[in-house]
Amino acid sequence: MATRLPSNTYNNLKLLSTFIKTSIDEIFDSLNLTKQDLISHNILQAVKLHYEYVDNLAKYLSDELDWDPPSYTRCEFGKIYYSLDPNYINSKYGDRAYDIFRRIEDAHIEFHKIGEDIIDAYKTGDTEKINRLILELSSKSRILIQMCKAFVSLLENPES
Repeated sequence: MATRLPSNTYNNLKLLSTFIKTSIDEIFDSLNLTKQDLISHNILQAVKLHYEYVDNLAKYLSDELDWDPPSYTRCEFGKIYYSLDPNYINSKYGDRAYDIFRRIEDAHIEFHKIGEDIIDAYKTGDTEKINRLILELSSKSRILIQMCKAFVSLLENPES
């Protein structure tokens, strides 16, 4: 990989990494996780592992890591997400929780597609496209994390 990326590209990735770490802390601080059922616990673990993908992408783009990104079903977030039974979620927590759970999947798939596009742009040396896509990835990551937070909050406080 010979593409030299501008410093703002790395700064955008660092901002995304910082956002994810901060979001994880905020989720734990803001939710009154008294029940902490297995599904809530697993989704929160998935959010923590979401950081690994972003961190690996940053290392790949700075030539610190030879990395073949996993598919959305094989990444650590995906392994946890796809281990959960949507029918159980629907029967135990209702349609609202089920809807959010399904929307998490859509956001996660879109996140991976953007990640793949970033890697393709990196391989072709298109730094302008990389910068644009990193901003899209950041936005999608924020949406994904906020959906996870809303989902866990609903599981923990179904009356809200």
